[in-house]
Amino acid sequence: MEIKGPPEENRKKLEAILEIANKGAEFLGTAIRKRREMLGLKIYEVANKVGVDPVYITQIEKHGKLPSPLTMQKIIDEVMLPNEVFKIYLKIKYPVLYEKVESNDAFLYFEFEKKIEKLLLKKNKTPEEQETLEREMSNLDAMGKESRVKIQKSIKMLEKIDKLHSKLKSNLEREGKP
Repeated sequence: MEIKGPPEENRKKLEAILEIANKGAEFLGTAIRKRREMLGLKIYEVANKVGVDPVYITQIEKHGKLPSPLTMQKIIDEVMLPNEVFKIYLKIKYPVLYEKVESNDAFLYFEFEKKIEKLLLKKNKTPEEQETLEREMSNLDAMGKESRVKIQKSIKMLEKIDKLHSKLKSNLEREGKP
């Protein structure tokens, strides 16, 4: 899929979309709609690729509905939004999980970044320092991959919780309990 227009203009549009998404659930849907329109995609095209009904995409875009984590990730991927949008989604729908992910990742990355920055700034590195730098950069990359795996596991767990919640809710409704 090709994004039309000058790269700088597109970057600014994407930044504006992220700013909108940061305002809350109803604005997250607006951000998705703006990005979809920017790409020239129709609601039914996104819905078909994601595997949901077009009405569901409309509910997300116009009414602030927050879908399951897996569906949200598929939508974000389809409209080519950065992972930052998924973090905004987590922050809105699952604030406790978001805080845990953010605080853990931030601390670990900060420690690695300090080591790497110190080595990068040094002009004449010894072979040992160069080797340490490469090892630390590799460790940082591995941590990033590990974080993505943890997030994917969290998404699967949230999917299970959502399904159990829906089942419990429908059972209670059938029994006539609020």
